[in-house]
Amino acid sequence: MGSKSSKKKSKKELMQPDAIKTQEEILVSLTNELIVPRLKNKPGEDYEKIAELGEGSYGKVYKVRHKVTGEIRAMKQIRKKDTCTDKDDEEINNEINILKRMDHPNIMKIFEFYAAKTSYSIVNELCEHGELFDEIINKGPFSEEKSAYILYQILNAVNYIHKMKVIHRDLKPENVLIAGFESNTGYPFIKICDFGISKVYERGVPEKKIVGSYYYIAPEVLNGNYCEKCDVWSCGVILYILLCQCPPFGGNDEDEIQRNVLKGKYDISSPPFTSCSNECIALLKYLLTYNPELRPTAAQALEHNFFKKYQTKELFN
Repeated sequence: MGSKSSKKKSKKELMQPDAIKTQEEILVSLTNELIVPRLKNKPGEDYEKIAELGEGSYGKVYKVRHKVTGEIRAMKQIRKKDTCTDKDDEEINNEINILKRMDHPNIMKIFEFYAAKTSYSIVNELCEHGELFDEIINKGPFSEEKSAYILYQILNAVNYIHKMKVIHRDLKPENVLIAGFESNTGYPFIKICDFGISKVYERGVPEKKIVGSYYYIAPEVLNGNYCEKCDVWSCGVILYILLCQCPPFGGNDEDEIQRNVLKGKYDISSPPFTSCSNECIALLKYLLTYNPELRPTAAQALEHNFFKKYQTKELFN
């Protein structure tokens, strides 16, 4: 485990941080978008609900079937609260506008968007197998080979969005969905989601807003001076968790977690890390390089010997 404390916590408590609430006060201006219609009719006119998949403070997610084509998809219905502000609307629109640009096998695809007075409804790909977070809790820790398989897909998606000049800023297992499983190994096919606090960035212009989730946030984000490589740090945190089920930078409260992130020190002196391969430890250290100028890009990380050791790239060709 990363930062040890005398107070024992469950894995669920250790890995379920509250997201930092600060949101970007912009609507992203986008070009070359995929065609994703914003519809004013009721979603029930086009889709029938098959089952409820989940519920949160925002609303509910349903498995739905298109009445004409028969396509099976997911529909997230987001309630507009009485206290809903322009900033809340901007976050939802921000996620939709960014997802409209994306066309990648490891990024959740959006199909349609309904806007009503009392709610938003977003129709996207169905990922029935839940979050990577639950897979880690129920089946982890994972072998190096399985961890490589998962991380390669995440980095592949991150490399794509960075080429599109988008920073995710909230990469974590809860925002990685499982679309299915490879038939021979049982390893998961994944898609990243939740672009609510993502941002189109300008190369060479540092970001200042402190956003993200405490366990996964990069130290330079907490210092209010960062670039797209903050997503690469989050990938390092995810790799650590895949291997041992616990975060590298823990704590009893948010302040302690932030202090440990800012220190940048993590424990690899005990199992399972003492039995990990040199390639695995090298990639972990590479991704968690404290100085972002020395930290690899997602593209550089994809070429690491860890993935060559397990021929991960070849599994997707």
